[in-house]
Amino acid sequence: MPYVWKERWLDRALHRRHFEAFVVFLIILTVMGMILNLYGRSSEAANRTVCRSNLRHLVQALKLYAQDYDDHYPAGDRWVRPVSAYTDSLSFFFCPSDNRPRPKRERSELRVSYWYLPPARSDEESSTAVFGDVLYSNWLGNHENGGNVAYLDGHVVWRNITQWQEERLPVEPLIKKKASAAR
Repeated sequence: MPYVWKERWLDRALHRRHFEAFVVFLIILTVMGMILNLYGRSSEAANRTVCRSNLRHLVQALKLYAQDYDDHYPAGDRWVRPVSAYTDSLSFFFCPSDNRPRPKRERSELRVSYWYLPPARSDEESSTAVFGDVLYSNWLGNHENGGNVAYLDGHVVWRNITQWQEERLPVEPLIKKKASAAR
């Protein structure tokens, strides 16, 4: 009789220990999920900051170009090569949140992470948007819920989707993103 009692007691103790280990495992998983969520948010915030810095560099390069060419700005479709001559790195043309492949050497056929609107005149520098993150027609883009916009006077501002629409900033059709992802 005592042998059976020991066996039952051991079974219950093992089940209790298994249950306790399972609960501890669930707690550890929950904490890891919370930490990874915080890491994801902080890395996106860091990417937005790097993107903002890239846009500031591009505006400075654009201004240097305009100084050399009597206040004329490059055309809308061929702006990468002239502006890249005033930067020391091609990394300024890419948002860190943009996951499209990046060319290593070519400056001529560079697919960049930003749009460019050539300014008509430089009278109203603070309200003239010249560079910004690419947003697509279904509001996907380099970042979540909006993008950075650089103005001709050099300041860069975060715009959410409603502000993006109010300012009538460029939106690319989603077809272009799918076509560039297939390449």
